[in-house]
Amino acid sequence: MLWRYFSRLPSFMKTGLAAAAGVIPHTPGRISFGYKLRKFSEGLFYHFEKAHYSWRTIFTETEKDSLLSPEVFASARHDSAEAYEKAFADAPAAWDRLERASFADMKVWLTNMGHIQSDTFTMCSSLEMRPPLLENGLAEFLFSLPLSVKLKGMNTKNFFRYCYKDKLPPYILNQPKMGFHLPMAEWLRTDLKGFASEYLFSGGDADRYFRREQLERVFAEHQGGSVDNSFKIFSIICFLEWVKQFRGLVRV
Repeated sequence: MLWRYFSRLPSFMKTGLAAAAGVIPHTPGRISFGYKLRKFSEGLFYHFEKAHYSWRTIFTETEKDSLLSPEVFASARHDSAEAYEKAFADAPAAWDRLERASFADMKVWLTNMGHIQSDTFTMCSSLEMRPPLLENGLAEFLFSLPLSVKLKGMNTKNFFRYCYKDKLPPYILNQPKMGFHLPMAEWLRTDLKGFASEYLFSGGDADRYFRREQLERVFAEHQGGSVDNSFKIFSIICFLEWVKQFRGLVRV
């Protein structure tokens, strides 16, 4: 909703907002305000579909170009934005942008990441999780409702909150959405700092796939506390661990 208004700003104002977002100090929390503002200002330079998709990314294409080793990733890479663009195109044209965004999230992110991660993490820990709201008839009914019923001003899940207003206490009913996020930003500056440094700067696979000076910059920015690069650092570590585990299958 905010994108609709801020995307109309002149380019110099968007650039100024992006510059201001870049100097806001990182604040502790699940996902910091500075991180959200940087992702939001980044999306102002894109069309709506790519702006929505950018919230699901960790690195921009420009950051990938500067980080990835040109010797290994010399050929043109697949742009994952294509999957979201296709999902947006498959949504009914009469739908509002926000309804099409929900449809794209369901078709791409929930199907290929959210649900798979939930199943994998819980099964690895010998737990059984039963995510609610996945019944086909319920999903079809909710998509049939007008957007004005589901979103009231900036109050999300309005219909859901209304249905449960007599069943849940206010402190649950009125709290914002909460994901299963770890305090990774703080851990990578304290308990996991040495672990991360070993993965990134011990040579071998890290030096083969990534430019050392860019890895050092990403790591130093995070340690300085002004930027939350925890998603970036953790994703690089996961990639390097994947290479180690499946070395015989890696072609790059």
